[in-house]
Amino acid sequence: MVKVRKTVGKKPGGKKSAAKAKPAGKAKPKPKAKARPKAPAKAAPKAKKPPPKAAVAKRPKAAAPPLKPAARPGPIEPPARPIIAEPEAPVAAPPPRPPVKLDPTLRAEVAAALARNGYDDPEPEVITTLTAVAAGYRKGPADAPPAMAAYADKSVADAMVDLFTLGDKSPVVGRRMARPAVRATVDFDLRQLGPDETGDAEREVLMGLCLGIWDPDRDTFAQRDGIAAFVGRWYRAGLS
Repeated sequence: MVKVRKTVGKKPGGKKSAAKAKPAGKAKPKPKAKARPKAPAKAAPKAKKPPPKAAVAKRPKAAAPPLKPAARPGPIEPPARPIIAEPEAPVAAPPPRPPVKLDPTLRAEVAAALARNGYDDPEPEVITTLTAVAAGYRKGPADAPPAMAAYADKSVADAMVDLFTLGDKSPVVGRRMARPAVRATVDFDLRQLGPDETGDAEREVLMGLCLGIWDPDRDTFAQRDGIAAFVGRWYRAGLS
């Protein structure tokens, strides 16, 4: 049996009439899934409260000092005048030392002895110092150092020059090493004898004479210091 399709008739105007669509039925809402009840959150442990601080007693505020009345301005002083230093007076030079009056014969003997011992052109201070010591030795004291006994047969000028040459040119190590100590002892003894104007050249001569009298192989250091005391006294006595 042949099925006959139904044709839709055309409306006037030549347009096809669209079949009326059936209104779609409303979709039924799906039932919502029930939410699971959330587990109650654990409460954080409460922090312990710090112990209450001891109450500190407040110090009472010091009362403000009473205001002093303003001081009255005093009289205005004039500016100080600058102090002008007065020029110092020049220091007067010490008076020249009077010339030493020594025995001319003894001085000539000392100069001749120095020439024989190799001092062709000695300084005047060397001749004057040895002459003064020789002149003082003639005055005493009698208890001279033992080394002087070996020069009993010689003149005083020859003895002093020989001893000075021994101390000044001696190759003995003990004498050379003792030079600073003997010089210090000579300086000390001269200060002990009173005001002193002895120059450096004269002190060097006295030191050489002390080293010549002192025998490092026989005499002690104490005897060496005693020799310097003798020589210093002879020198001062010869100048007086």
